[in-house]
Amino acid sequence: MIPGSVTSATVAVANNFDAAVSWAHTYTDEANVLDSTCQNCHEDERDGISANEGDYLVHAYVGRTSRLMMDKAEIAELGHVLGAEPGRERNQLCSSCHDGTNLLPFVSCNPAWNDHLIQGRVAQSVWEDVSAPLGGCGW
Repeated sequence: MIPGSVTSATVAVANNFDAAVSWAHTYTDEANVLDSTCQNCHEDERDGISANEGDYLVHAYVGRTSRLMMDKAEIAELGHVLGAEPGRERNQLCSSCHDGTNLLPFVSCNPAWNDHLIQGRVAQSVWEDVSAPLGGCGW
């Protein structure tokens, strides 16, 4: 769907109280985003959620969804947000965007690193964990 466009589904919800209530209940805190938000654009692609899947990792960064929805999808599928613990998965997460290079040892508190949090490139908990030894990067 093109942002700002009106689809027949939008009109149906806008003009139908029962449909609007049903739609709203799809997006409760208890709802599995893999069965709702993700399927607004995709069929079931749970197997595409990984630290080395570039197409998945840019969803929040390019505005396809929020970082919160990505966190919920990762927790629903993997039991944790990607890169939650130091180690292999976190290294893969960094190197998937940074040309196969693990830049974690070189992270410093600078605007480029802060942008990772602001732009939804990593989960808040991951950003905080990486930033903690650096003094929290001013946040």
